[in-house]
Amino acid sequence: MSETLEQKLKKTEQADDELRRYFSRAITEDQSAYFGDFIIFGALKRTLALSDGFRGHIRNRNFTCAAALTRLQLDTALRLYAASLCDDTEHYAKAVFHGKHVNKLKDKQGKKLTDAYLADKLSEKYPWVKLMYETLCDFVHLSNRHFFASIADLNEADRLFKFQIAAEDVPRPDSDYFEIVDGFSEAMRITLVLAAGWHVAIHQTPTV
Repeated sequence: MSETLEQKLKKTEQADDELRRYFSRAITEDQSAYFGDFIIFGALKRTLALSDGFRGHIRNRNFTCAAALTRLQLDTALRLYAASLCDDTEHYAKAVFHGKHVNKLKDKQGKKLTDAYLADKLSEKYPWVKLMYETLCDFVHLSNRHFFASIADLNEADRLFKFQIAAEDVPRPDSDYFEIVDGFSEAMRITLVLAAGWHVAIHQTPTV
């Protein structure tokens, strides 16, 4: 039996709980702090906020905002991943902590850490990332996707259009939301994988 939309959303709530449990335990076990920790915990706070907002927008049938929040969640994963491309992850974290724009920083190959570059690099591990990044950018910037989303009915023969100018979507089946919910869940999952991996790496490194 296939999952319902609400069951899919419940999975993101469960992921929120897992995030809290894992990192609450990790912080208790090692209370030392690095610049990387600030970036990680900021990313996790952002993840929980985006997750809460995402569910609300899906339940309110606001695909436009839900898609934009999914792009922001992918952005969170990209910026955590960027650290692994640098020679010194703590130097990267310190720069970001002090307000440096990630797209102005460079990796160990001398490449600027732009969103597009990070999406390409992360796609080497998760092939779906690049397509998701390119698709979701259309929802962050005003594009044809927003124009078509406002069309409630179309009669091509008579060249008649009906537009719905409202926050909620034109009526559509629950299944139309499955892909974006799965996409958010995947973006959230790799964020947690990257955050946990970086946190472990930081705290396994002997203090100088």
